[in-house]
Amino acid sequence: MVEQHPQHELVAADITRIYRDDLGVDVCALEHFTITVKNGEIVSLVGPSGCGKSTFLRLVAGLDLPQQGVLLYDGQEITQPHYERGFVFQEA
Repeated sequence: MVEQHPQHELVAADITRIYRDDLGVDVCALEHFTITVKNGEIVSLVGPSGCGKSTFLRLVAGLDLPQQGVLLYDGQEITQPHYERGFVFQEA
């Protein structure tokens, strides 16, 4: 018998995340961001500082919630942290 592996999929559809900086100014970190990552794919998020890379990872980890759009892992909406999703911070 061949062992079956789960076919994980991450879907981010029309994600917008705005936060308030230390000076009280609203900053749009992600605007209408959409991506689908299927099981076995390798994805790299590349861009300058402040373009939304870490914000997106925090959303996937369930540490933050988007103001708009839907974020799904295996068809389930991401609303909180879960042991199947996480990341390592660059600095503690």
